[in-house]
Amino acid sequence: MDHTNHVRLNDSELTEAILNGAPVYGPDDSQVGAISEVYGSGAEATVVVDVGGF
Repeated sequence: MDHTNHVRLNDSELTEAILNGAPVYGPDDSQVGAISEVYGSGAEATVVVDVGGF
C-alpha cells in the first residue's frame, strides 16, 4: 500500500464520528480489523480494535 498520499489526522479530527469503523492495517498492509469503540477524543483518545472472533 502506498502511504505517500495519506494525510495524518490532527488532534481535533480524532473523534468517534471519524474513527469508528475505520480499518486497521498490519505491518504487511493487510487489514487486521476495524475500530469498534472510541473512548475520549483528540490526542488522548483510545480505541478498541475488532479483529473478529473464533
